[in-house]
Amino acid sequence: MRFGVLTLVSVTFVTALSCIYIFSEGKGDEESTRLSSVPESRRASASPASTQTIAERKAPATSDNVDRVSTKLGLELRQRFASTQSYRAMYYEAIKRPKDGGLMYAFAALNACKKQNTNDADIANNSVRLQAATYLNSRCDFSESEMQAARRELAAIRAFEFGHDPLLKLTFGLIKPTSSEAYENTVRAILETGDPLAIHSLISPKLGANDSGESIYFAGHDYTGKDAIATVEYAYDLTRCKLGLDCGPTSTRVLQLCAERGWCGYSLSSALQLGLSTNSAITFSAVQQLSTNMLAEITRKNAAAFIKR
Repeated sequence: MRFGVLTLVSVTFVTALSCIYIFSEGKGDEESTRLSSVPESRRASASPASTQTIAERKAPATSDNVDRVSTKLGLELRQRFASTQSYRAMYYEAIKRPKDGGLMYAFAALNACKKQNTNDADIANNSVRLQAATYLNSRCDFSESEMQAARRELAAIRAFEFGHDPLLKLTFGLIKPTSSEAYENTVRAILETGDPLAIHSLISPKLGANDSGESIYFAGHDYTGKDAIATVEYAYDLTRCKLGLDCGPTSTRVLQLCAERGWCGYSLSSALQLGLSTNSAITFSAVQQLSTNMLAEITRKNAAAFIKR
């Protein structure tokens, strides 16, 4: 019965999106979608009860799904994270593989597991948003006790054992570098990994001097203020697609935008284009251009673009 429910949710959600897409601003979106309904079981090693079968997506061969920058470090886990239908299974697999970047991806699985309130009026009264929220909740399959235990486990690892994970160790090297040269070397090493989660640490908001507020530095510009920071974050959302994370119709980020904001699209590009079409402060074209610039600097492995002198 669980298979039937999950499959129905997946198919009806994609079908509903297709109706929206025909009549939305996303007509010119560069990404097409080709879904397959080949069922596949995904099993968490911890318990047979975690097994769930879903209609597996076939990622379209478009620019939003091309892994343009990659290394062997963390690549397998990155691919699994991009397509996982069970964050519980992903967590238990990743936590066992710290030397492959597993702790980084265990953190990511836990952080992505955010239950949606399907009783919220805005969600409950919109069938597409409700389907997106239901699909997200099926993917977030931790029990409450398992979630609490995982958070305690990761808190202990973060305090004492993060050095076992080369990706996590690199990102921690940004916090208290011993010198400007050490900081630059860390930035360069992060870019060398090509890992979208590790690279995200380079453009996370940072508190300015004298409590001047948060800002993000990139390529000679300080992005300060809510709208400027949001522009950078949306741009990196698009950039992560080029670094190997799924950005299709049932990817976590696309489902979140649909369930939480009503930005329902057939890809991350189309969801952002729809959502930002009514935003006078942030334009989709600006987000696209910034994403293009980011990908260029990441591909060049240009550490200087991420370091404020």
